[in-house]
Amino acid sequence: MIISPPFIPVPIAGETDEAFVNRAMPGGNLGDGAYPLSFDLNWHGGLHLRAPQENGKNLPVRAIADGTLAYFRAPAEKTDDPNNALNYGDGWTDNGCIVLRHETEIGEGARSQVVFYSIYMHLSKINIANPQLKQRIYRKDNIGEVGEIYGSAGKIHFEIIASDTQVEHLTGRSTRELDYRTRDGRTDSCWGDMYFYVPSTLQGFAAPPSDFASPTITGAVSFSFPALPAGWLTPSGSPSGLAITTTQIDGYRPEMVKQMQQGLIVRMRYDKGQCQLTTYHLTGELIGSQSEEADFEYNLYTTATRRYPACPSAGYELLRFGRVLGPDVLQPADAAHWRKISLPPRTEAGEAERSAWFNLNAPGVTRFSDADFPHWMGWRLIDDDQDSDSHCQSTYIRDLLEPPSLYAVQLPRREDAVSRAQSDAYDSMPEGDKRRLSEQYMDDRLRNTTYLVDATAKGTLKRLICKFPTEWSSEDFKVRYGWLTKVAEGGPMSEDDFKDLKKHHEALAFWEDSNLTDIDKKHWQFPPREIISIFRGCGWLTANEFAMTFPKHMFYNTNSNPITPITTNSDTYTISRERAKERIARHSPSLNKVIRKYLGGNKHRISIFLAQTLLETAQWRDLGGSKRLMHEWGFGAYSAANPATQFYTIFYGRGIMQLTWAGNYREYGNYRAFPPNSTTTYTERRPNTDARLTPTSQHYSAHPNNNGSLFTWSPRFDPDIIGESPYEACDSGGFYWISKPFSEGININRVADRPYSPSNIGLVNRLVNGGSNGYYERQAYTVYMLRSLTDSVDTSREVTITPPHPKHPIRANMQDPE
Repeated sequence: MIISPPFIPVPIAGETDEAFVNRAMPGGNLGDGAYPLSFDLNWHGGLHLRAPQENGKNLPVRAIADGTLAYFRAPAEKTDDPNNALNYGDGWTDNGCIVLRHETEIGEGARSQVVFYSIYMHLSKINIANPQLKQRIYRKDNIGEVGEIYGSAGKIHFEIIASDTQVEHLTGRSTRELDYRTRDGRTDSCWGDMYFYVPSTLQGFAAPPSDFASPTITGAVSFSFPALPAGWLTPSGSPSGLAITTTQIDGYRPEMVKQMQQGLIVRMRYDKGQCQLTTYHLTGELIGSQSEEADFEYNLYTTATRRYPACPSAGYELLRFGRVLGPDVLQPADAAHWRKISLPPRTEAGEAERSAWFNLNAPGVTRFSDADFPHWMGWRLIDDDQDSDSHCQSTYIRDLLEPPSLYAVQLPRREDAVSRAQSDAYDSMPEGDKRRLSEQYMDDRLRNTTYLVDATAKGTLKRLICKFPTEWSSEDFKVRYGWLTKVAEGGPMSEDDFKDLKKHHEALAFWEDSNLTDIDKKHWQFPPREIISIFRGCGWLTANEFAMTFPKHMFYNTNSNPITPITTNSDTYTISRERAKERIARHSPSLNKVIRKYLGGNKHRISIFLAQTLLETAQWRDLGGSKRLMHEWGFGAYSAANPATQFYTIFYGRGIMQLTWAGNYREYGNYRAFPPNSTTTYTERRPNTDARLTPTSQHYSAHPNNNGSLFTWSPRFDPDIIGESPYEACDSGGFYWISKPFSEGININRVADRPYSPSNIGLVNRLVNGGSNGYYERQAYTVYMLRSLTDSVDTSREVTITPPHPKHPIRANMQDPE
């Protein structure tokens, strides 16, 4: 899935993704279209967003993801007629509306195939040309202009919804909270930050063992979870019913000990070469952070090789995910994962911070990712409001806003005015009590306002995923809002006022007209800003999203024009989107796993990586017959027309990065711990040139006249596995990407993380291939893919290409496939 905000401002250099999303989606404040509640605890399924402005103009509304047009309604023309249903309250409200249906993937298998809807309401204009139902809409498409909401201009109502059948696919569960004590999280979908549940039975050490793979350690234990004394926090018999103790336990207050006995959560985050481990209580309360040594991620291959020499690939995944997701096996099976984590400081000792080393692969530790929507980060599924009116009667949410007291015997919470008006007891209430309900209603609103503006409550509510009826249905208006005729501001609403409100609502409603057959009117509502933010960490692409990274033309000459076919096989040079999908389909799951393993969800890295593979695989082209997809030109017996094998022999290029030379095959076999299966030796002639590249050197050419030197190798595995197996074909490319050290400490991910510039992309080209083969194409592909996969809204296809030694930069027209 690739997802963007509904407004896309120009990015700011150095801006975090969280800051970008917040800047792109301003608004949604309490009293002005907040999620999920209004002041009077009415459900509100979306956010009222204010369009950011650039050059004095509101940004257009854009599709957040690829999808199809499920419903649209052109806005009514604005009028000053006070009798118009859209002139209600404080002013005009636009009723232009678009609903998109998104069908995509967040991982592998049926459980990771997801469907959700995005709703864009209060549009003043629809910008889709000749809109038709089921029309294909692409992410970032300009779909409309912001309108007015009760006289306030430049706004939309925006929401994201899903059905009962899809919420489990999207979040990995159907329960309110994650089952975290007895099992790991989902593996079909795993992305973003990693999390570890550390049980209170685990011990921490002052220093790690000398052997990081060893689960045993001879050093002194520096931390054990303290235990509560028997009988603590039982009723004391005092009039208040409180149990009070001031005894410190191992330097901690008893309340802290009770919290620690639930265990701890450690979040592991990789970002641009760095790795940070942050510790939380199960409540989500922050304890502290520890940073790994500088460039820990960039050096992850070296670290895995050193710590887990028996199978570095499995060790790499242990360090990256906290578990092995791929086909490799840890050796030994109980290999440790030692990390230094922060601990709660002891109040008695006056500690500012505390830390210890823990084995995060020890028995009892469970592992999760952002794909599990962990509740300790605020993600909870709320469906305990069983009625169909608009008022929130969720006991869970009420407890969040008004927590139970510390009294041993709980006093019943006062029933709010709306709930009393909706109860069976209302009809038998004295008339005076009925009238006083509206007074209580205003008192309730004032109290609710105090709760809802509290920073703690706002943080607790912002990631709730709630199930309640849509506000856009017209046929159940009385069921949802009939309570207003019993209790409201200034007294029960009159029949005429209620009719005016109903008329206004009907002018906005669309649910019955939309005919959304795979979702009921009572459905799951997702917090729009938060759900977009978290799903931006998912780097799993559909076959269609991969296909959109293929430009129409593959090769360019130096005057920037596409090379025209010189053979009957025209799709060597041009390609359609459907053909691109066919080509990538077989390797798509494996390619996604490799992206997840070596690149993460960073679309900048992914764009640069895919640009290299597109050239290396000739647009993932299957030549047919014995000319297999992942084999470099030059396989087979040496001939004048097939010169590559003079130097490579069996070790010509295979896989998505065209792994070449016997030494690279040997290193990959060691990395994957392939068992030896061949005693055959091969002779390889390598040029008399240092194969290690520098940032400025050009790759040598394997020319028949360069006799070079002879090397003899006995391969550990059949090299053809890299050409024939989709996973090995892709993983070998990821291995090359992260394993090759170059001069001055450069590795490819480090360069890929630099801000975009032709020189930086050119350096990646040289690191991968020396720069001579497809130098122009690789650079052009990168720019094209960055526009496809990131938040760029630049529709120009003109790409400036800088030659290796630029004198006259050229331009290429990167056309989209049809």
